[in-house]
Amino acid sequence: MARLFGKEYHEHSNSWYFKSTITPLQKNEITYKKFLDETGNAVFRFESQSRRKFPADVEITYDKKRNKIIDHKCSRCEDEQCMHYLSILNYAYHNLSTDILEKNVVQTYQTKMLSHNEYWQRVVLNAIIEISDIFNHKTDKIRFHFPTFKPMLIRIISLLAANREVKEEDVPYLEKAAKQSSALSESEIEFLKLLQQKKCSFSRKGSFFTIYKKDFVKFFPIMKNLQYKIYIKETGDQLEFSTQEYHLNFQVNKHEADDYLLKASTTEKISAVFVGKTSYIFKKNKVFSINLPFTKEVAEQIFQEGYILKKEDLVYVASVVARQLGLMKC
Repeated sequence: MARLFGKEYHEHSNSWYFKSTITPLQKNEITYKKFLDETGNAVFRFESQSRRKFPADVEITYDKKRNKIIDHKCSRCEDEQCMHYLSILNYAYHNLSTDILEKNVVQTYQTKMLSHNEYWQRVVLNAIIEISDIFNHKTDKIRFHFPTFKPMLIRIISLLAANREVKEEDVPYLEKAAKQSSALSESEIEFLKLLQQKKCSFSRKGSFFTIYKKDFVKFFPIMKNLQYKIYIKETGDQLEFSTQEYHLNFQVNKHEADDYLLKASTTEKISAVFVGKTSYIFKKNKVFSINLPFTKEVAEQIFQEGYILKKEDLVYVASVVARQLGLMKC
């Protein structure tokens, strides 16, 4: 029997980039699942037994009739020829043969009994949402990445969810997008709806939405329901909403002449803060919520450079403000 993915392996294996990039993998270090999609193509999902050595999941769609890979995606990279994909090509060629294509697999199909088929259910269950630039103070935007949802038509689904006008070029895909959306949860649909409403751009190539940070605070109630599948892109850490009450101290320090600064005081470093009626505080990947009595503008200044107080403001802060903060257990 021929070696699996032999054509693609030979296309890349002689290059310097391939040889210097791949991670050598032994037979017992990778497991795979195989099923057929709705068009009869074989879908392989490769997973590592050692996340430290090989942290990515790689999915490869193989056309059995044409004996070629027609799509692939990596859970960690967006690069077309990423190191994880090339490593799996190398692993498959040396450890698997094409006879596995003939073994019995689960085939997905559509019936009137179910709202969606198994293929799209698998896509959604294995997909994650990655958020980038939360902690990047040099940009006023945040990105939400959806590459692991491919081949789901996320952009068009978001247009349908938000009841937005659809361009003529997208009309042929509306029916398909509507069927795919039935595999998504209510929270996922609401999330895509809000992204479409608040986005400042969408990248078709990278499959990510971009929003302004000033709007990010509106996403937290929905993200709390989806925290099991949301990750910080830069670190790979899963988003976690704390169930504990957050205690925050404030301090007033002398600033200049008769001016004073009101600032937040904490023993642990705050990674990022997003202010709204409910404010959300990041400590790495953990999110704490707190309702402060300040106006949005004042709260933002307190968490940034500090809110400037005049000498005559001190009595008001020490009495009225302190009493209200005490009710919040601050």
